[in-house]
Amino acid sequence: MKRTLAVVLAIVLVFSLAPFSAFGADKITVMLGEQEVAFPDAQPFVDANFRTLTPLSAIAGAMGLTVAWNEEKETATFTREYTPENTIFKNMPDSTHTGTYFVGRETLVFTIGSKEAVHSFLWYDTTDTDKTTVLESETNTNTIAMDTEAIVKNQRTYAPVKYLAETMGYTVGWDEETSTVTLQQDPYAYVATYLDLLGNMEGQIAVGYYKGALFDMTEAVSCTINSATVNGKAAEIEKFSDEDLTLLKEETSTFDKYLDGCYIRAPFEDQGECTVVVSVTAVYSNGETHTSDAIYKYSPESGYGGIL
Repeated sequence: MKRTLAVVLAIVLVFSLAPFSAFGADKITVMLGEQEVAFPDAQPFVDANFRTLTPLSAIAGAMGLTVAWNEEKETATFTREYTPENTIFKNMPDSTHTGTYFVGRETLVFTIGSKEAVHSFLWYDTTDTDKTTVLESETNTNTIAMDTEAIVKNQRTYAPVKYLAETMGYTVGWDEETSTVTLQQDPYAYVATYLDLLGNMEGQIAVGYYKGALFDMTEAVSCTINSATVNGKAAEIEKFSDEDLTLLKEETSTFDKYLDGCYIRAPFEDQGECTVVVSVTAVYSNGETHTSDAIYKYSPESGYGGIL
């Protein structure tokens, strides 16, 4: 089923683990942008699997989430709410339905003692302003395998922050000297696809086209780069060789999200900041195709280098 989709960038989260040297530190500081996350009555710690666990309420509040604890099921559910106006995804009317659907909730569920978490995007009709009826046929659910688990310690519930944040969309840095975890928004977390600069030299850039977190919602199965323009003028492209792809697989951690890539050749140095428009054709699960443009801003003043 092909859908007409509107993708809206939203805040999202990818969190990484504090390294081994943090184990046993007196205090782990968590920074969200420039603000320190306050943990008033329980502190983050690194567990036996070397994963950072944090108390639920403080980390949920810092990430703009709500969290609910189910005593009977021993589950902690983190939720982000959306409206039809700020939703990350819409499904417009087509041959299969007359309504307009939107992602109204995103949830991540941890179960105490389980090394699996469940991530879901819940869909609603835009006329259902109170979000009373989930459209089960539209809901997207993914099970996440973890190498640690949520736990109860000293009558407090702790969630593994790595998997919470990787799923909900932050990037993370670690300052070993101060035992500080830094949390920043990931610009690619809530997009269907994105272009990434993989290398550049005079007269040439290398770009990769990747799946974003929302790729599966489009029901696309593949995407292929057709052509490119630079500041409105046709540019020469050359697809990556098998050797290039082998290097990308060895040197990057995102190769599992790779869709296509190419070298783009143009007189970049003569044009200052450049608007690169890449034409991409997507193939959908029903066999239909759709061609659209991906736009990338590039400036040769940034210097040369990269993987390719």
